[in-house]
Amino acid sequence: MIAKTLKVLEGTDALTKGDLENVTVTDDRIILDSVAGRHVLYGCYTSVPLSMPQFDALVMSWNADTPEGTAVEAQARVMVDGNWSVWVDFGRWSPYIKRSSGYFAQGPLVMDRDILYLDSKTADQVQLRIYLYTDNEVQTPSVRLLSASVRRVQSKPEKVPKLGNRQLRIPSYSQLLRAPSLSDTMDLACCLTGMMNRYGEDVLPEELGLAMYDWEGHTCANRAFAAAVAGCWGYYSHLAFMELSQLWEEIRSGYAAAVEINYTADPDQAGPGLPWLAESMCDAQRHWVVVTGFTEIDQTVHLLVNDSLCPTDAQCARIWSLDDFMEAWTGLGLVLHKKDRRYGLDKPQRQTVQIQPNPQSELPDNYILTLGGKPYLLPQDFCGTPQEPTGVLAVTYTDGIARATTAHKAFRFVPIVDGGLFLAKGEKKTKKTVYALNFTGSMMVGDILV
Repeated sequence: MIAKTLKVLEGTDALTKGDLENVTVTDDRIILDSVAGRHVLYGCYTSVPLSMPQFDALVMSWNADTPEGTAVEAQARVMVDGNWSVWVDFGRWSPYIKRSSGYFAQGPLVMDRDILYLDSKTADQVQLRIYLYTDNEVQTPSVRLLSASVRRVQSKPEKVPKLGNRQLRIPSYSQLLRAPSLSDTMDLACCLTGMMNRYGEDVLPEELGLAMYDWEGHTCANRAFAAAVAGCWGYYSHLAFMELSQLWEEIRSGYAAAVEINYTADPDQAGPGLPWLAESMCDAQRHWVVVTGFTEIDQTVHLLVNDSLCPTDAQCARIWSLDDFMEAWTGLGLVLHKKDRRYGLDKPQRQTVQIQPNPQSELPDNYILTLGGKPYLLPQDFCGTPQEPTGVLAVTYTDGIARATTAHKAFRFVPIVDGGLFLAKGEKKTKKTVYALNFTGSMMVGDILV
């Protein structure tokens, strides 16, 4: 069961059992100690040892609020042959820094960015620690959740649980329609966007993709950062190695879950662990989809999913046979529950701007952003490069069609010219909305009638 392979530390009672160095636990959160109203610059929380079944892989998650100028850094170690391993870094986190993960190998330990594997060995205990940092004595990060989930070895095949008919209404988004500089690795961001927007969040995949971008791996696909960015917006989220019964329990309880799968679009290439999925567009490895429900067709159980590797948002809603899914599923899932309104106040913000003709450009139909009536020229490198994207500039047009969420609108991703962008005039004036997102996921947004 999930309780054996997953340990979640949250709440004052659970967190105070750990070792506190320059940190304290208050209101169910770990924060930096303070003296005379000023926080110390760094501290560390270390959990008690957590017993697990024999395992050969570990994922770690955290939910934290990190105001600008603060960050957290998560680490774990495992018990192998009665000895503790070295501490292994899962990354320094904040939406306001250039986050990075890396590759590490020592003895039986292999850290592949966001999963710690054991080669030829197994472990039976885990210990977690997280560092808290601030550059501003009046600000502190706060950590409210730490979790570890392990892949159990020598487990018996699960008996297929009794599954019912249950479908959740989750918005679906095609990653093929998103910002070209990010779209190749936007599957996790599209999953999170759909799961969060169902609660009325109305975020864009690019907002989350930039906030969780792994600068070392040049990807939006860091799984630990995905759980962290959901936590940054105030949601309860963690990674877990799961069984089918646990996935069903999430759906039955009304919570969608993202899962990692491998599949092929070519039936001739199908094999163990790489099933052929009819009508899929391409081969997919370490690809994430949202499970939105279960249904029975001709007395056979099928899975309802949102798969972002489809040409349109509407086409992302798919129906797969349960047998094919179980062959494709790596067992890894991302759980997301409703947000707590006490948290997420320090997430990347949106700022309303005005859009005006560019007085510094001789080109027609060139417009710039203005803040408080003052021109704001976008730097030429605002969007970065395809190899290192640092921002996104996009435009949507009012077309008279109602959309369920902002992310469902037709976006046009545009270059920067003379510090602004082109907004072509039509025969009839139309409201256009400009979005300028920086590398943190913070957004400037403004409307203009052109």
